[in-house]
Amino acid sequence: MKKTPSFQDIHYKIIDSLLLVGMILSVPSATVSILRNAQYGVTPILIVEVFVAVVASITYFSRSKFSPSLRVSILMGYIYIIATFSLFTYGLIGMGLFIFLFIILVITSLFGIKRGVATLVLMLVTYIVFVVAYSEGLVNFSIDFNEFAISAHQFVWRGIYFVFFATMGMVVVGVSNQYFKRVNASLESSEERLSLALKSVNDVVWDIDLNGINSYISKNTAEVFPNIDSSFALSLEKWINLVVDEDKERVNQMVSAVMRGEVASINIEYRLKTKSGGKQWLLTRGRVVKRDDKGMPLRVLGIHTNIDPRKEMEQILKESEQKYRSIFMYAHDAILLLANQRIVDANERAESFFGCSRNQMLGQQFMDFCPHQQLDGASSADKFEELISQARESSYSQAECEFLGPNNTTIYASVGVNWLKAEGHDSFQVIIHDMSERVRFEQEKLYAIVETEERERLKLAADLHDDVGPLLSSINMYTSLLERPAVSNRNELYDNLRSIVKDAIKSVREISNNISPHNLTSYGLVAAINASVETSGSLVNILFQQNVDDKRFAQTVEVMLYRIVKELLNNTIKYASANSVFISLTVDDKFLVLNYKDDGIGFDLDEVMGRSDSGMGLHNIINRLNTIKAQYRFSTKPNDGFCFEMKTQL
Repeated sequence: MKKTPSFQDIHYKIIDSLLLVGMILSVPSATVSILRNAQYGVTPILIVEVFVAVVASITYFSRSKFSPSLRVSILMGYIYIIATFSLFTYGLIGMGLFIFLFIILVITSLFGIKRGVATLVLMLVTYIVFVVAYSEGLVNFSIDFNEFAISAHQFVWRGIYFVFFATMGMVVVGVSNQYFKRVNASLESSEERLSLALKSVNDVVWDIDLNGINSYISKNTAEVFPNIDSSFALSLEKWINLVVDEDKERVNQMVSAVMRGEVASINIEYRLKTKSGGKQWLLTRGRVVKRDDKGMPLRVLGIHTNIDPRKEMEQILKESEQKYRSIFMYAHDAILLLANQRIVDANERAESFFGCSRNQMLGQQFMDFCPHQQLDGASSADKFEELISQARESSYSQAECEFLGPNNTTIYASVGVNWLKAEGHDSFQVIIHDMSERVRFEQEKLYAIVETEERERLKLAADLHDDVGPLLSSINMYTSLLERPAVSNRNELYDNLRSIVKDAIKSVREISNNISPHNLTSYGLVAAINASVETSGSLVNILFQQNVDDKRFAQTVEVMLYRIVKELLNNTIKYASANSVFISLTVDDKFLVLNYKDDGIGFDLDEVMGRSDSGMGLHNIINRLNTIKAQYRFSTKPNDGFCFEMKTQL
């Protein structure tokens, strides 16, 4: 990228151009002077003019060896000598004054008013010396400008001088114009680049002159901070006054430290008051770029950045982090975070699950909390490596494992491993769900099923022994009697035998129906419940209402509901001393609902459920309800009957 020339560089370019013109014109000027004075002899003035022309030429061709200040001095000295010659030698007073004026204008335009005034003083002193010399008779020449006007050589000299200085003036103006155009184009390009850069970010450039003269703030201020007075960054006082009270002391301390030179730069996040009374987040960076001789700050420059969107996002992330942390810490399952297979974090549930504090778990390996060997025979290390490998392949893996809990007790749990894909190291989230309750429930359920089956077998055996056994014995007795040849009432025996066989068949059917009701299989739940109601109707008054009719459901649901109704009726008949029972079976688009009530003596539900020698019927009902994932409620107390409600989703 081409470097933009400084103003000083432009000065020296102009001086070198003037030096070139001076060299080009000084040589023929000196030559003409030599020829003109050949007839009059060599004079000191001629020697000086020739010497200056030679020096100007040498200076230009060797300008790289001379400092810019020396080049300027030689050029201005040469022009000054020509002006002085114009006054003292040829009587060209007007031309000499013109050259003085030219020198003053060039010096002023290039180096400022101070040097221009100094040059003016020098020119006045020179002119005063000339006037004094003339008045004292030290200078002798004619002031008859008419004579000069008809003199051909005077026209030539005046023409040379005018062309010479007109050319130098043209060079000054032309070169200045050329370089200023370049600088202006470069500045416009830089300003456009800066403007585009500022538009692409939420930054405002500010430059505060502490003397209050040349403060600056970029044009995009109103766009970046639409709710804040756009002139707020033009003075420290106005800026600090807009800082909200909660942040003002902190900002003041930072700014004061930078002003005193204790801190190199301002770099602070804070809030400003908006026009509507709200708050706006800013990031301010800046530094003192100019101090006086005593070290007092004169100029501070920096940028204001709108960080409101970032702060809003940070707040959202912070709240999200807090929610995640809350979920993490208070989750029902134990959760571990692993990095490079070491525990780096653990929640409260993990502490109670393993029986040790979070600090004791940090840095430990996952396998340190597992028995050496799992139930399937694999080592815990191999099991964990397999889980990690599967998680890397599919981002998630799951298995059932054994862990060592408090006092080295064995805990059976389900383990889920999430791969977090962190950069630089492997990170995993391990969720451990305690399955001890589920295992215990399944064991209790299995025990209840086994016990229920055993009770059914015992009941079947009792029914066969009490009902079918005597009938078969009677059949056997009558058959033996019929085998005797001397039986006189054979027809009567045959009739009794037929009656006993019918009773036996009826008993077998009843027993078979209790085991697997034919009505339930063939006609559905309503028919099966109606059959049970008819059977038990002689023992207690039963009202059965339903809107199901012949609608069929899943076999498991029908069997479980039928068994529940049978169990409830048996309990009511055996223990409740009830006079009436109400049964309701209803169905809608989503649920199948069963209600059962009796007006019996009731009982203490908590006491019965807590005793091991009673409540087995209720436990059987609960197991069946859990099998079909039903919602249920028992309601009873002594002398207040019994109520049961349940519903299961279709």
